[in-house]
Amino acid sequence: MSITPEQIRQSYLAARRAYNGELSPAEAVQHLSSRHGLNRSTANTFVRVLPKMLTGQLYTRGLSVAATRHYLESIRVDNTTELSNALTALMLHIPYYEDSHNANMHSLRALHKEFFNHR
Repeated sequence: MSITPEQIRQSYLAARRAYNGELSPAEAVQHLSSRHGLNRSTANTFVRVLPKMLTGQLYTRGLSVAATRHYLESIRVDNTTELSNALTALMLHIPYYEDSHNANMHSLRALHKEFFNHR
């Protein structure tokens, strides 16, 4: 089952609330699972990736291109400094994922370029 745009939107909002200390990460995961139909593993990934993006750290669990786009768009609206950090985290994630999964992440590289050029 694919993740809907609304589930992605709600995931960002819950992850942001957890990052801001309004919810614990476990509460954010539970909320996404019970209220928005995400399985717990997927919800956990959505919640755990955001702090890594906001602080410019490597994240090892991948988001879809659509989810990554939504996170970057939302971060850009929330705080441009955090967008710079998120782009750093994305560029750390891409080679990590390519090396560990023997894959090419052309779509994520294009997404990074798009956001980097329009900061």
